[in-house]
Amino acid sequence: MSEKEPACVPFFVHENALTHYNHTNRRMLVALITVCVTFILTIIIFVVGYTVRERNWLDTLTRMGVGQTEAAYGLHQQPDQGTD
Repeated sequence: MSEKEPACVPFFVHENALTHYNHTNRRMLVALITVCVTFILTIIIFVVGYTVRERNWLDTLTRMGVGQTEAAYGLHQQPDQGTD
């Protein structure tokens, strides 16, 4: 056992495998970053769209309710009966 045993896998095959895995890892990193960025952009688009629609809806309700608030709730101003 004092003698050096030959490697089970030749050096060039080992280097080729490492290079292949290095490229594979880079591709997976690029794919992961792309998926994360796409997910974040989708969330931003939906949140901004929801905010704009909500603001438009609230503005519409505000414009519809100006001067009609009492009538909308069924409140009518009673005429002043005076003091007897």
